Amino acid sequence: MAAAGKLPVRKGLEGAEGAILTCTQCGYCKESCPFFNELGWDTNTARGRVLLSYALLHGLVPADEKTVEAIYGCTLCRKCENDCSSKLRILDILEAVRRDLAASGKLLPPHAEVLRRMEEGGNIFADRTPTTEMHGERERPAPVAYFAGCVSSFSARRPAQATRRLLGRMGVDFTMFDELCCGYPAHLLGAGFEKVARGNIERLRRLGVKTLVLSCDGCFRMFKEVYPESLKDGLEVRHLAEVIDQNIDRLPEPKVKETVTLHDSCDLGRHMGMYDLPRRVLSRFANIEEMPAAKERALCCGSGGGARIAFGGTSDAIALRRLDMAERVSPLLVTTCPACAHSMEVVARKGKKRVRVCTLAQYIEETIRRNEAG
Repeated sequence: MAAAGKLPVRKGLEGAEGAILTCTQCGYCKESCPFFNELGWDTNTARGRVLLSYALLHGLVPADEKTVEAIYGCTLCRKCENDCSSKLRILDILEAVRRDLAASGKLLPPHAEVLRRMEEGGNIFADRTPTTEMHGERERPAPVAYFAGCVSSFSARRPAQATRRLLGRMGVDFTMFDELCCGYPAHLLGAGFEKVARGNIERLRRLGVKTLVLSCDGCFRMFKEVYPESLKDGLEVRHLAEVIDQNIDRLPEPKVKETVTLHDSCDLGRHMGMYDLPRRVLSRFANIEEMPAAKERALCCGSGGGARIAFGGTSDAIALRRLDMAERVSPLLVTTCPACAHSMEVVARKGKKRVRVCTLAQYIEETIRRNEAG
């Protein structure tokens, strides 16, 4: 990788210097960091990345391969920020330095490849098959649209299938459309997401959509929090869990409830603060036994922030740590996020873990069908 010399673009870091100088270097973030727990190097902590950001800003270190790897070797799970005694907005710093690195062309090759796919094919897989075709749906004017996301459209479609069935059971009149990636991977890597964002919004407007329902936590955060208000222009953005909660009386309660455990995704939990809602919905269909690390203390699945794309081995080890914890509590692990579920499901097979991983939509829909069958 050709990454050497000073960082040419420092607009983001210059705006974040005040936050960088707030760090007291206490080291409380060590225990919080999934990468540090696997690799054990101080560089792989929030403290280490903040120091590197300062050094990059002032030209004290080159933006070479090792530096870029350290900045991108992070899931952006926000646990360090949650545990920070100085209440430092660590993610603001990391997002700033990533924007500068991306603008300078200093990306890891796997990340550059994902951005190339998005630019050429409209999604992280560069698959030009319309997402409506992938799901056996068609575009039509409707007040509500369901957005499945890249993972549930091109990699693991069972969560989207369960979501569509649940929406039908609840009497939600919805359409799907030929989606572009929501832009979340590009945003996490510090690159621009505006092109795909505008494309998605234009397609929704063309169909007269007023409410967008999302089952992927990253996509939900992107539309709800990251897209500017001027771009959303009055579009109501709702997570599937919110829709189920509102219509829960339309879904039959099971005769017998299994015991499951729940994984809080970083995007819906620490980023969006939604902890109680998924539990309220899931408790209608199952008994929940919490893992020792839950809610704001939940461990990351290891796939966020572009980590799985460039650091597959470390990402797997982080997921395995979470699966070990779940295995001691229940053989059924439920999460709201298809990306978390897919990542942990793959690692569970590799590691021969006795844990079945599924999304909230899958679990509820399968439970209803199982009860209907007798």
